[in-house]
Amino acid sequence: MAFTASDICKIIAAVILPPLGVFFERGCGADLCINILLTILGFIPGIIHALYIILNISGLCALNNTFLYKLCGLWLVVISNLSFNLRMDDHHLNIPFTAKTDPLRSFDAYIPPDSPKAILVFVHGGAWRSGDKADHRTLATKLATSRTAVLVPNYRLSPSAPSSEIKFEHPAHAEDVLTFLTFLMQWEGLPRLRNISELPIFVMGHSAGAHILSAIFLDSSATTPTLTPSAEVARLVHGVVLSEGIYDIDLLLKRFPTYRDWFIAAAFGEHESYRDGSVSRLPRRSGPNDNLRWLVVHSKGDTLVDVAQSEAMRDHLRSLYGQDNVETSLDAVAVEHDDVLLDPLFLHLVSKFVGVD
Repeated sequence: MAFTASDICKIIAAVILPPLGVFFERGCGADLCINILLTILGFIPGIIHALYIILNISGLCALNNTFLYKLCGLWLVVISNLSFNLRMDDHHLNIPFTAKTDPLRSFDAYIPPDSPKAILVFVHGGAWRSGDKADHRTLATKLATSRTAVLVPNYRLSPSAPSSEIKFEHPAHAEDVLTFLTFLMQWEGLPRLRNISELPIFVMGHSAGAHILSAIFLDSSATTPTLTPSAEVARLVHGVVLSEGIYDIDLLLKRFPTYRDWFIAAAFGEHESYRDGSVSRLPRRSGPNDNLRWLVVHSKGDTLVDVAQSEAMRDHLRSLYGQDNVETSLDAVAVEHDDVLLDPLFLHLVSKFVGVD
């Protein structure tokens, strides 16, 4: 029986496409030997598929219900899963950054398959009272595919119902984050992340996390001197990404007055004005790297924190650092407050800012 050009194309595609899928899933890089092995293994289901096509077209056999054909499908699944797991299993959870083991003072590390070009520290939000590093595994995994080592710390949280005996207020949350950043300076690292002092570090905060990082990297020493970073931290951190942040608390309460009882009082105490806790008024911090780059992002679909917060922070940062050092995106993303973190445009903005896209 003669084969048509279409039949030949099907056979070639059956052999070539499975290994290509494996190869593109992983890319090529430091673990090239594993990539080659998986590519070779990927030919096996391709050859089985080609055999099925040849025999089926020739009318000699129909393999669609045979053990061999089912084995081919199973092999494809195994190779695909093996490829993905080998690519992304280099994550390390619950690493303590204080002498005393505490889940709220530990971090997770996600290391890319190829040698990292940068380190990104992500500080989660949650109104200073909720949230956990484990909630952002998908975000960290996505960012770690672009040659960025992603570190996600926890920090202690304010109680939902504070009392005179039980309270945890600003700047304590930010102090935990600064403790983590200081810890990184002397951390021995991981097998695939040893050269920490040689890599640029970027920090990214979402919602309350944006406020926390702003309080550290702007000069809050007049009100919270405990948030002064060491010279080494200041030198190694090259840029700050702020997303859906809270910066001017008094302005926030004018727009959302119920937030006072919901979380502001628990996180900052009971005050008539929260001017001292508003980072959009802080001066520029001097030091070994006072020429920081900033990226301010806000979604026009955010109903929990209005864009006026980011507009105020953008204007303030540009008055301190100039327009060239402060990038913004305040109307391109159009999803809800927490959904921003997995929005493809947001991920692109972050990767571009870090310099790996």
